[in-house]
Amino acid sequence: MAAETYRGITYTTSAGAIKVVLDLPLWAGVDQDDSSWLGGTIATGGATAAYPGALTGFTARQTDGSQPVQPRLVVCEWSTATNDATLTLSGECTDILVALPNWKEACAAPGLSQHVSTAIAVDDGSHWLVSEATNAVDGGEDAYAHYSVGDQVLDANGALFGFFKSATASPGPATTLTLDANATVQINDNGLLHKRTPLILKNTSGTTQSLTLLLLVA
Repeated sequence: MAAETYRGITYTTSAGAIKVVLDLPLWAGVDQDDSSWLGGTIATGGATAAYPGALTGFTARQTDGSQPVQPRLVVCEWSTATNDATLTLSGECTDILVALPNWKEACAAPGLSQHVSTAIAVDDGSHWLVSEATNAVDGGEDAYAHYSVGDQVLDANGALFGFFKSATASPGPATTLTLDANATVQINDNGLLHKRTPLILKNTSGTTQSLTLLLLVA
């Protein structure tokens, strides 16, 4: 296991070495919907008064209040990652929005995933059709242990199946699962539902690889 912490984000691999070579913040000012920076007053000769003009209750402070996470472009080198090795991010980030790999070997087989099986399977005589938003499922899993409302539901190939709306029953094994709209791809009977792993990438190429990763994180 190797780890490197760079500008508040820790990159941990289960196998292979990791090195961050670029971290480019994409800050563009405060969130346009965040008005917390308007709070407070200014000192005027021992007293306090509202900031003149349109801004009321303005004061300088050392922090930005809510400290929203801003997007960053990161380039890192992941050397000799074995098959099924993982790269996990932690610290000042909540999601890997985009991950683009550049495989260093000329004949390298591409393979990088950001999803895992929930063990929840389609329980249908044929399949879950793209014309259906609700279907029977099995597998002995509580769907709410894997999904929150609005989470992406994926198939075994990582394709977007839909967005989670509800399931029965919780607590306890789910017997039906409902998306917020009809499925976007078909999953056959006994096909497993997958979920995103927001901060984990896995090498699924089937062999040991060295690669350069371009990440958009937030």
